[in-house]
Amino acid sequence: MKRRRNPLDVCFSDLVRTRVNFVCESCGKKGGLHDCAHIVSCRHVATRWHPQNAVDLCRREHLFFTQHPFEWVDWCNAKFGEKFTDELRLVANKPVKWYPPVRTEILRQYRAELNYMRELRDSGIVTRLDFPAHKIMHKFGGGRG
Repeated sequence: MKRRRNPLDVCFSDLVRTRVNFVCESCGKKGGLHDCAHIVSCRHVATRWHPQNAVDLCRREHLFFTQHPFEWVDWCNAKFGEKFTDELRLVANKPVKWYPPVRTEILRQYRAELNYMRELRDSGIVTRLDFPAHKIMHKFGGGRG
């Protein structure tokens, strides 16, 4: 069953892929089809739209890791560290309900970030461009690389 994507999902996916200039964070492939891959499943709303819970993967890598969850865990632990992924899992399991006004506020912030990133990309910037989590989201310690 295909998941229904709302405007916040679409914007967040665009942000995640744009921040690394559509370069797969696993194999380094640029161009082609890329996906926003959640480290902890997007069904956990506490971390669904958190910038540190997603990476850009080419379609091939995303499919591979979806079909090989143990390799996904190993890759995430190697890239970000076990401490970070453990903390992310703990936060993901917290009960959170993002009410419509809050989702609208997050979307507004993320759209502004996306427009800014696109301006930077258009001006020739090719390095990683991180974007901040919304102010009410949990702050994570080190481990992101």
